[in-house]
Amino acid sequence: MYGGIGKGLGAIVAIALVAMILYAPACPQECESNRDCARGEYCAFETGVCAPPGVCQERPEACTEIYDPVCGCDEETYDNACFAAMAGVSILHEGECDRRQ
Repeated sequence: MYGGIGKGLGAIVAIALVAMILYAPACPQECESNRDCARGEYCAFETGVCAPPGVCQERPEACTEIYDPVCGCDEETYDNACFAAMAGVSILHEGECDRRQ
């Protein structure tokens, strides 16, 4: 009588373990450049550092049109941090890039 319950419970536990393994969040992958990251990701460096090591992060597919400029590590001004990430560029500093140099 109890044998059927035990077998069913074992199957449920096995399925739960498989689901946990398959859907567990992956640890961030360290990178030195965008080439080290998977398709649709970029190598995000710490703000203001613009040098390795970085961490692979997903590139956003869409961004809000709010103007909150940031200067990218490529010394280009982006409308906001989301647009910089979409372009695969980390942030040098908040605000527009200084073009007087």
